[in-house]
Amino acid sequence: MFLLLIASSTLAGPPAVELAGHWTAFQGAARGTARLALPDFSADEWATVARGDVVKRRIRGEVGVSGATVDRIVAMAWVAHPIEQVWIGVLDDVHASLVDGLTERQLPGTTPTHKVLYQALDLPFPINDRHWVLQIDSNQALHGATGAWERSWSLDPRGVGALVDVDPSVRLSVDDAVWTPENDGGWLMVPVPGQGTLVVYQARTDIGGIIPDDLVTRYAMNQLDEMVAQTRALAERAPRHYVSNHYLIHAPDGAPVPVW
Repeated sequence: MFLLLIASSTLAGPPAVELAGHWTAFQGAARGTARLALPDFSADEWATVARGDVVKRRIRGEVGVSGATVDRIVAMAWVAHPIEQVWIGVLDDVHASLVDGLTERQLPGTTPTHKVLYQALDLPFPINDRHWVLQIDSNQALHGATGAWERSWSLDPRGVGALVDVDPSVRLSVDDAVWTPENDGGWLMVPVPGQGTLVVYQARTDIGGIIPDDLVTRYAMNQLDEMVAQTRALAERAPRHYVSNHYLIHAPDGAPVPVW
């Protein structure tokens, strides 16, 4: 029990009222530059975040870019590390993936603040694998206005035509994989100076085929605790991992994040 109390205390954040006030001030400063939604959170939800747990929401019935109705999932958590460490933990996808069974390849057009990314998800038989191409962008305007770091993604507007840029040795066959019709979301990291980082994750996904959307969304909701736990672990290791022999990761303004 003593060890459990120690572990819990390392996850806990500042008082709920302080976190709520910080978020409200950020919402006001971020409007017009944030790409992701900026939800309001209840007092109970802020209490959850303050004690180190993950707030999870399912927002139903949004209209996605495909024109279909899709649900959005939202996770909010406190990470007791500076924003640079959290950013490195999330963006260092060459060495660590937050999703099991996911293959990724960067495509032409990638820059330090913009990534074109092919992803393929291995699913158990008899379900067809899924694949897609994303356009992923850092939000320089929000970074300049508020100090927050945001990284958002959406499906490549070329649709399946974007697969032409994928190496055939990596690309799944169109007979073996389904193109996902909806895939957008992102990470938002808001610094609380001298204390840590508020992290918000959002995603809307429709993987196509005959798999019920509700099943996919419930599965994604169930993965949020594990994903936040891994994000915390990767942020914690950043000062030991992101050192002089590591490739550079860039902040939203394009500047390299200094290595430790």
